[in-house]
Amino acid sequence: MGSQTLDTVKVGVDVKATDAPWPFDATIRGNLNSGHEYGAKLGDEQRWQLIEYLKPL
Repeated sequence: MGSQTLDTVKVGVDVKATDAPWPFDATIRGNLNSGHEYGAKLGDEQRWQLIEYLKPL
């Protein structure tokens, strides 16, 4: 995974953190996680509202 630093604003791994023991390369087979299509029709504002709603849970 590379870095284990948490991005508390975007709620996930901080992809810009410099503490990673190695660079994470998603172009290498097996490293890519394409995710899912849930919420694909939400706008940016709605997505951020959803993230803020989920943070305290």
